[in-house]
Amino acid sequence: IPPVDRTRVEVRAVGIRHGTRWLPASGRARLTVDGHLLGVRAGDRLRVFAELSAPRPAANPGDFDTAAGHRAQRRLSQLRSGYPDCVTRVARPPIPAPAAWIDSMRAQGHRFLWKYLDDRRAELAAAVLLGSRAEIGTERMQAFRETGTVHLMAISGLHVGIVAGALFFVVRAIRLRRNRAVIVVAAVAILYTLLTDARPPAIRAMILVLVFCFSTLLGRPRQAFNSLAAAGLVVLLLNPADLFNTGVHLSFVAVAGLIWFARDWFAVASENEPDAIARMLLQSRPWPSRIAWTFWRGARHLTLVSAWMWLLTSPLVMAQFHICAPVAVVLNTLVWIPMALALISGFAVLVCGWMFPPLAAVFGWCANGSLWFLEACVELTRQWSWSHFWVPGPPGWWLVGFY
Repeated sequence: IPPVDRTRVEVRAVGIRHGTRWLPASGRARLTVDGHLLGVRAGDRLRVFAELSAPRPAANPGDFDTAAGHRAQRRLSQLRSGYPDCVTRVARPPIPAPAAWIDSMRAQGHRFLWKYLDDRRAELAAAVLLGSRAEIGTERMQAFRETGTVHLMAISGLHVGIVAGALFFVVRAIRLRRNRAVIVVAAVAILYTLLTDARPPAIRAMILVLVFCFSTLLGRPRQAFNSLAAAGLVVLLLNPADLFNTGVHLSFVAVAGLIWFARDWFAVASENEPDAIARMLLQSRPWPSRIAWTFWRGARHLTLVSAWMWLLTSPLVMAQFHICAPVAVVLNTLVWIPMALALISGFAVLVCGWMFPPLAAVFGWCANGSLWFLEACVELTRQWSWSHFWVPGPPGWWLVGFY
C-alpha cells in the first residue's frame, strides 16, 4: 500500500455528538488526518468527523506499548479522519494563543530550512534542530538506531547546550556585558525549548542553563547534582508520568554519570597535565605538531566520555530497545564536530533568514556539508559487521541492581 502524507494535531475535546445531540466531553486526543490539513493553528475551535478509538496496546512481548505512551501524555483516545474536509474550523480566538505564536515560528523555521538547504538535508535539519522527525523515513531512522546515534534526532541537552554555549560566545564577542549576556542566553534557551515542543530532556537542559545563568547573575556557586535535582523536580511537576519515560531515564542517567565522571576525570587529567617545561617545549614545535597534539588530546577526552556514556546507558537501551551498538563509542566521537557545526549553522540559518538572507545562504551551505558528513558516517559504520547486535536485553531486577 503506497504511503500517503498525514497530518497529526493534538486536540482537546469539549463535546461529542450522540445522534442529533451534543454531549459535553473532556480529555485530550491525537487527531490524524490523511492529507495536508491547512489553515488550522493552535487555539482554533474545530468540528471533526472522525473515527474514535483507544490506542492499541503492545501486540508482541517487548514491543513498544503505544497505549501506555499515550496514557503517559494524558491521551486516552485517538481520532482518525480520511480527508482534510472532515475537519472544519468553527471559530478562531480573537487573541492568538501563545502556542499559535510558537507554531508560527516553527513553521517559518521549516520554510527557511527548505529554502537554504538541500531537500534531503533539510529533512535531517528539521529533525536535529526542531525535533520534527515526521519527514525522516523509517530506513533513515533505523540507521541512527543501529549505530547508537538516535539521540542526535531527539532534542536534548546536547542541542540546548551547544546552542546556549555558542550564543554565549557570540554575545561576549560583541562586547556585551556579562550580566546582559547571560540574560540573553537564558531567554533564548527558554524560547528554543518551547520551539522544539518542550520535551522532558530539553526541559532538563533548559533548567540547567537557567541555573547556570542565574547563579552567574547572583554570584553564587553552582552545585551540579543540586541543579540536576532541580531539573528533575520541574520535569516531575509538569508531568509526573514522565518519571516512567525511557527518554527521561536516559537523559538523567547520562547527565548524572557525566557529572560524576567529570569530577574524577578532571582531577586525574590535571595531575597528568604537562608541566611548564613540557608546555614550553610544545610551544617551540612547528604549528602542525601543536595542532595535531591538541586534536589528539581532545579526541582522547571525547572518546573516554563517549565510552563512559555508552557503558552507563547500554543496559537501559538493551532492555527497552533490544539493541547493543558498540560502534557508538567511536562514532559519537567522530560526529561531535560536524554535529556541533550543523546545530550552530542551522540555528544561524533560522536567525539570519529573518534579517540577513545572504548570510543565511552561507550558513545553509555549512549546514549542508556538516549534515552530509554526519549521515555518511552513520551509513558507513552501519555496514560494519560488529557495529550492532540485536539482544533480548537484561531482566528488570538486573537493571535495577545495576543502576
